[in-house]
Amino acid sequence: MNGRRHTFLPRIESNILRGALSGESMVITKLNRSLAKQDPEGTFESPFVIVGETMFTRGEKIAALDRWRESILAELTAVGEVKRARLLGEIQEARNRLRR
Repeated sequence: MNGRRHTFLPRIESNILRGALSGESMVITKLNRSLAKQDPEGTFESPFVIVGETMFTRGEKIAALDRWRESILAELTAVGEVKRARLLGEIQEARNRLRR
């Protein structure tokens, strides 16, 4: 699956196809682009998955990472927590990978 781990299926639409000859089932996932752009944290398991997402343009990836970052900053400010600060570093690193 293009190196992506789809363990974040609650926000992904899935279609199940049955193999006529083998009898095996195969899951094909389809990214809900609009939802993924609005709620990247709820859609992707890590910022690095966004970097590898083939359904987004480079600009969309950067915008999604920025939205995720702003959401976390707002949460940290509102709650006063710093547990999620590591995730901010991952988001920044993911953005840096896109600049290469």
